[in-house]
Amino acid sequence: MLHKFYATALLLFCMTPIFGQAKVEIPKKSTPTEAIRDLKDGILIVRLTSEFKKIKELNRILEEGDISAQTRASLPNKIQKIIEDRDAENSSWITYFETEYNFSDVYFAYDTLRKEALLGNGGENCFLNKSFKIEPSLSLEGRNFLMLFKETLPDSGAEAVVFKDASFQELSKPFPYYVKTTGFMLVFNSLFKNEIAEDRNIRRIVKKVNKKLESFYKKS
Repeated sequence: MLHKFYATALLLFCMTPIFGQAKVEIPKKSTPTEAIRDLKDGILIVRLTSEFKKIKELNRILEEGDISAQTRASLPNKIQKIIEDRDAENSSWITYFETEYNFSDVYFAYDTLRKEALLGNGGENCFLNKSFKIEPSLSLEGRNFLMLFKETLPDSGAEAVVFKDASFQELSKPFPYYVKTTGFMLVFNSLFKNEIAEDRNIRRIVKKVNKKLESFYKKS
């Protein structure tokens, strides 16, 4: 079944430990100046939403749950809708990083990406193409990288995209280490053109990410 395939694929996608490998060496934490220079000549890894936990739990309920026949019949469509919404949002991120971002090279991976997979085998078989399929030709090949996570800022509770270095640690000022994903324009567009509000907001975020990186790079 389609929904079960997606859950299984995400479970296997760069999540399992790499058995038989030597212990992964965690890079030291980067200084803000080191991080921006590394990124300029390196790769930004954008972590896309997988909805793995949500899909896995709905599949569990579908297969094991004590639910009504009506609920059981509706769950596959619900899972499919989650997948369609996820893919639509992720397509916007890919599109706008291609059109509005030029500070560095950029790769895309699901948020199921594990540290062991990324650091232990150079990211082989972890990066996605435009169709959200694993692209075997993409790897880090010893290049420096930073990652962009979707997270909640602990100090303000605001939703943001947050930069982390190769040690999976959050960067600090003066590096422009986050961009908020909510704001006035998202609310405004949602009131009048809700169907395109999120797409416009993603474009705004990507443009702001690029602008902040360029500005800090010039200063450093």
